[in-house]
Amino acid sequence: RVYRRGGWALFTHAGLIVMAAIAVAGLGAFVGLIVNRGGTPFVVADRIGVGGLVFLGGRFLVVAVHEVAHGLAMASFGRSVPRAGVKSIVGIPFAFVDTTEAWFEPRRRRIAISAAGPVSDLVVGGVAGLAAVALPAGDTRDVVYQVALAAYVGAFYNLNPFLDRDGYHILVDRLGEPGLRKRARDRLDRRLSGAAPVAGEEGRGLRIYSLLSLAWMIAAAGFVILLSLLYYDRLTAIAPPEVVWTVLGALYLLLFVPVAFVLGRPLVARRRAEVADAVG
Repeated sequence: RVYRRGGWALFTHAGLIVMAAIAVAGLGAFVGLIVNRGGTPFVVADRIGVGGLVFLGGRFLVVAVHEVAHGLAMASFGRSVPRAGVKSIVGIPFAFVDTTEAWFEPRRRRIAISAAGPVSDLVVGGVAGLAAVALPAGDTRDVVYQVALAAYVGAFYNLNPFLDRDGYHILVDRLGEPGLRKRARDRLDRRLSGAAPVAGEEGRGLRIYSLLSLAWMIAAAGFVILLSLLYYDRLTAIAPPEVVWTVLGALYLLLFVPVAFVLGRPLVARRRAEVADAVG
């Protein structure tokens, strides 16, 4: 119904051009806000708790739009969405859209359906970033800034090739490498754990995935370091350092736990094997 009542306009050439322009311009505006400290992450009305709640509300809004975007992309290809709604994961509500029928579509359409989610994150972030630049300093701009931040964190998260999210599925379809994540992880596990390599494991898809994963780790580290350096003094001016580090720590966990899990497990296995050999 959403598609028939106007959602189709987003998939016209004009609609796609407008969304691309908003995404690019909004990202530039948001980067400008970060550099000029035109807003502070997780802070609204000089209160970090209020800002955190606004950020979480913004994340729910962004996730809802993200899932609707997947559904609209399905509808644009004539596919139906059998289920959609809200589910709870560890007590946290999340919107969802069932896109299993996408597997019956050719590769290019599957990529488009997967890409619709991150694109919506970038467009929502772009709208909020442009609005934040246009607004005068104050509580309203603080709220809009948190929504923009929530959208860009969502885009970064959903495009992470380490996770079973949209970016990974786009990459798998683009490279034509089914099971890429598991195969690449097995290859990395063998390399880090010191196990013997398997013949034929150096495929093009695995090499590209490894390079993208490394680039993603560097980008994530740069993003976190930038936020920490730019906003630490402002955050500690309105909240105790332990509260600030709790908030930053949650952001670090969101970005780095998948990396630590992927790298830590084989390194621990290698160390245990070395200890066992030494004892033996």
